[in-house]
Amino acid sequence: MNEIRFELDCDLGTPHFHEEVEILYVLSGRLAVMTEGENFVMGPEALVVFNSFQHHELYREAGSHTLSAYISLEVMLQAQVGSVRCISNLQPEQEEWFGLLRVKLALIFRDHRQSQGERRLYILSELFGLLGILKQQFERKEEKGTRGGAGTERMREVLLYIGKHYAEEMSLQELASHFYLSQSHLSREFQRLTGMAFSDYLRNLRLSKAAYMLLQSSVSITDVALACGFSNTNTMIEGFKRQYGCTPGVFRKKSSETAKGGEQQEAADEVSYISLFRHIQYAGELQPLNKRIEEPMQLEIDVRKGNTPCVLCHREAASVGWARDLMLEPVRSAVRRAREEIGFCYLFTHGILDDSMDVYHEKPDGTPYLNFTYIDMIFDFEIAIGIKPWIELGYTPKKLVSHIKNIFGTSCINLPFDQERWVFLIEGFMRHLIERYGILEVKEWRFSPSPAVYSFYGVFSEREYLDYYCSTARAIRRILPDACISAFGLDTGAVTLPGDSTLRDFVKFCAEHDCMPNEFSFQCFHSDYRGIDKGETEIRISSQEGNESREPIPVSEDPDILSKEIKAVRQILDENGGAGLPIVINSWNSTIWQRDLGNDTCFKAAFIVKNVLENAGSVKALAFNYLTDYSEKLFANPNVFHGGYGLITYQNLPKAGYQAYSMLNGLEEILVESGSGYTVTRSRDCRRIRILLYHYCHYDKQTRITSQIPEEEQRTFDRYYSFRDEGGLSFRIHLQRLEEGSYDMESYVVNREYGSSYDLWMSLGAPKEFTERQREYLERLAVPRYQYGRFQVMDTGRLDFSALLEPHEIRLICINKR
Repeated sequence: MNEIRFELDCDLGTPHFHEEVEILYVLSGRLAVMTEGENFVMGPEALVVFNSFQHHELYREAGSHTLSAYISLEVMLQAQVGSVRCISNLQPEQEEWFGLLRVKLALIFRDHRQSQGERRLYILSELFGLLGILKQQFERKEEKGTRGGAGTERMREVLLYIGKHYAEEMSLQELASHFYLSQSHLSREFQRLTGMAFSDYLRNLRLSKAAYMLLQSSVSITDVALACGFSNTNTMIEGFKRQYGCTPGVFRKKSSETAKGGEQQEAADEVSYISLFRHIQYAGELQPLNKRIEEPMQLEIDVRKGNTPCVLCHREAASVGWARDLMLEPVRSAVRRAREEIGFCYLFTHGILDDSMDVYHEKPDGTPYLNFTYIDMIFDFEIAIGIKPWIELGYTPKKLVSHIKNIFGTSCINLPFDQERWVFLIEGFMRHLIERYGILEVKEWRFSPSPAVYSFYGVFSEREYLDYYCSTARAIRRILPDACISAFGLDTGAVTLPGDSTLRDFVKFCAEHDCMPNEFSFQCFHSDYRGIDKGETEIRISSQEGNESREPIPVSEDPDILSKEIKAVRQILDENGGAGLPIVINSWNSTIWQRDLGNDTCFKAAFIVKNVLENAGSVKALAFNYLTDYSEKLFANPNVFHGGYGLITYQNLPKAGYQAYSMLNGLEEILVESGSGYTVTRSRDCRRIRILLYHYCHYDKQTRITSQIPEEEQRTFDRYYSFRDEGGLSFRIHLQRLEEGSYDMESYVVNREYGSSYDLWMSLGAPKEFTERQREYLERLAVPRYQYGRFQVMDTGRLDFSALLEPHEIRLICINKR
């Protein structure tokens, strides 16, 4: 095929060039290269790209073998690839991309060698993929942005015309006339695009074609000269002397002598291809690199700068939702695991006073009394595993409501009608906790009155909630003056809507009535509350069927909505009497919909890392809602991965989002630098460096599924179709002021190939009947990818390396001085 050809052990020892672009790969042995003022030695599996008409000399040691791929100028012009600098020996920071180039070269050569006719389309597909990598990653900077436009398209037509008619008599004036261009304009454009004058280009092209004919045929030198467009033989001979340092006859003789013994080498050549073909096995692994990427992000990091503590908010609290679920062993097992592996400090629960907890009762004569049997079982468990309770004081017992109008699942979300009996319940609850667990223990717990969120939907008025909150907060502090009260539970998206004064009114009310909370708590589901029907939305959120069948509230199109809303909340607090008081998020997720199929994917890993890192220091706690799928108030779904809300499945199988917490735990105590997509931390003595990278891709409004699909389709639908295709994210990291010496580098990767139990489940065929054996298999294999390397830092104190992340990937890089 004309687009690409291969040559084994190309000519040696003489400076040469050619119109085609050459990719030279070392199969075995070593090779010395001299080109454009650079001299270097290439070992096995090294590769270099020579541009069109780039002079180069090659010297192979005895027994070494090379493979050259020659790509036609026509293909290069179609792919719009300019001059590249691609030398594996001299660009170690690009090693991941060189790995993919080797894979593609191996695939192309295999198909070209075996059945190029039948595999032509496959070869072209891989070839243009290879050229895309050269253009994106290796094109010289001065080439970028200078090769587009209509003028460049016309020049490509000119070059293709020359390539077809080089053997004919041709002048710059005739060429300009043929393309209806002025001679001066064509001359300038030719120099701009090719870097040489027209006459030099044409002469080099003819010499290149002549050299190829001399090597591949026995045609006389005179016939070669005429076939390649030279006016006579002497003109070609003079050109050869200037270019190759010898006459055409000597050139042919040297090449013929070099080629002798080829039959004896045939078997060895066959074996030597193994060093190239072995890279085919990595085709699947490196496939994500083949996606579109943006310009690499250059990070110049001085590891010794800064002395700011790295304060994160991810371990402060976890949420399991309903308190009653803590009596279930699967939920307890998940909590134990998370406490041990992640180290959560607090466990947020709601519904502790719900009728299902059997707390509030009345005798036949109406006298109230309390029962704490189930409550004790829950708090005994939490204390035993070393986690502190964060208690939301709801839902309202139905006996304390005048008429039950609003239900959340099966629980009553109306405020208590009888404030006297409500206070009796709160004070009795607090006394019991102190008597059972001791005042020193309980004063470290968190207490949250029922959230104000339902006032947003019109379940009760803002005034009713303020009165309820004040009486509840005072009841808590009468029994435990040092209690930590966390209030008031509205969504950050609701309180920051234009014209909304709910938070402002609450802070002022607390200041006026001496019931200011110790911290302000909110929920955040990254939702867009503009224009929603509040009454209809409340019904959908509260009912099992409504929340399950479709998305109750649309997701915000802003990927940075959390940090923007927290900033707005902070401003409201500071301006209205809440300055200095912490902000905590006790219920946080990327969506309020508990059947969003993206909940199971790698998206959640990047979502968690991004928002934790970007909001560290702005919030004290960011409690993911929920820890486990068991916490859902919806009907159980038979699919293992059904879009459940939790970080852990019904079967106690961690999802990719759970792995994100382990990555966050790996960061060191001092923050060096942080930005979009990365955070760098270090130990105080600079002997340990931690770099956490992430590639977050937001929801795509046009393709996202917002209503439930059948269970069978859940097991076949491509859930990543719901997110924006951002391509790959490339980092080039340059660490400075490292201490001289030997270092270890470890990396941990979570993406669709590693650490994602959902993607592994899909690779098994998404079995509906999930067996214990399959669960154990996923548990064992769905772990982050681990890689290890050792390197030496010289007296320059500098280390350069690169990383390429596929969409939704997170990566922790650990550098330790030995």
